[in-house]
Amino acid sequence: MLHIKRWRFFAVFSIVGLILLILLKINFISITIATSSAERGKIFDQNGVILATNKKVKSLYCTSN
Repeated sequence: MLHIKRWRFFAVFSIVGLILLILLKINFISITIATSSAERGKIFDQNGVILATNKKVKSLYCTSN
C-alpha cells in the first residue's frame, strides 16, 4: 500500500513539473529571483550586543502573461 501511494505521488509530481516546464518554455510564466536587502534594523540586548542586523533576502517572483 505504501508503494502505491509513493508511485502515485511521483506520478502527480512529475506531471505537474512537466506542465510547469512547458509553461516556462513558451514564456507563459516568467520566474525572476531578486536579491534585495531587507531592512531589519539593529536589535540590541541589555549588554549592547547586536542580535540582528541587515540581512539579504532572496525573493521569488512568479508572474503570468
